[in-house]
Amino acid sequence: MDATHPAEIDSIETFAVRELEAGFERAAGRTGRRRIRLGLAGGTVDVEVAGETLFDRLTAAFRHLALDDEDSRPDLRVTLWDADEGGVAGPAPAPGDAPTAPPIASASPDGRFVLHRRTHAVVGTDRATGSVAGWFRDVRRLPLYDRGRPLHPQLLLWNQDRGAPPLHAGLVARGGRGALFVGPGGSGKTTSALTCLLHGFDFLGDDYVSLLERPGGGFAGHGVYGSTHVAPDHLARFPTLLPHAVDPLWEGEDKAVVFLADVEPGRLARESPIDALFLPTVGPGPVRIRPATGAEAVLRLVQGALALATHAGPGRMDPLFRLAERTPAFWLDLGPDLDGIPAAVARTLDDLPSAPGRP
Repeated sequence: MDATHPAEIDSIETFAVRELEAGFERAAGRTGRRRIRLGLAGGTVDVEVAGETLFDRLTAAFRHLALDDEDSRPDLRVTLWDADEGGVAGPAPAPGDAPTAPPIASASPDGRFVLHRRTHAVVGTDRATGSVAGWFRDVRRLPLYDRGRPLHPQLLLWNQDRGAPPLHAGLVARGGRGALFVGPGGSGKTTSALTCLLHGFDFLGDDYVSLLERPGGGFAGHGVYGSTHVAPDHLARFPTLLPHAVDPLWEGEDKAVVFLADVEPGRLARESPIDALFLPTVGPGPVRIRPATGAEAVLRLVQGALALATHAGPGRMDPLFRLAERTPAFWLDLGPDLDGIPAAVARTLDDLPSAPGRP
């Protein structure tokens, strides 16, 4: 524990986060550290890891966001260590032996310190200083959730705190225009985003992106993970992805993960304007685009925000209402012909009138 913060030790969460910060320094002194700087949601994130295997496993989904500039102060500092390799213990993990179980989340009374405990990891956040610290064990057998969406609850919270609300949505871009796919699990977000990627679109996410409102009234979406989680039977529809799939290790994992930098390294983007909202729905007929109302778009956006609230707590909904109010929305009827999706999305984007101040 860092003895310079005695007044702050007023809760289990406060103590645990300080213990995690100090534990990283001890572990890094034994193993050394590796560092990567990321451009994420309009800010910068420094990730330092004590442990070679842990670094490789937790940063694969972020490779497309790496920045060369490492001199300025980051907006968020993340420090993580491999408890097995470093020989340094941390705060007690969650009870049980199910590494795929959801994290147990708790917070200090003032909400500043947030702790997420799992059976194989404990990660804490100090929201006031913009820092995350944590330990992992058995890193060669990390669940695919940790590898494909590392630090998911922590990044959701950080984005929310800095006014970049997380969206349960997919985002692709073509010709400087962005298409946001909004819907619940199983609606076709991943199918739409992956098919567009494999037909020349830029990819920013298939399940989670962050939203930034621009001063002129428009909206931009920011990618987070360059990975996708796909069920084995569905993965068979994407033969290009099959050789790159990482199969599950644990009971309860029903999807493989693919790191898309291994497939289309030049097509992973950090940021795109959001020019149209697409509400995918799966059916037996051909691919079809039809107008949707702002109310229908809002309903899907809010449903997605509530799904993410289980990780980061409820966020502000007003940016979602403004996004739906200012952005044309369309139903995207999906059928068995996947190749029809990119063409339909591209035609719709091309037919949109130019936004003010944009060509």
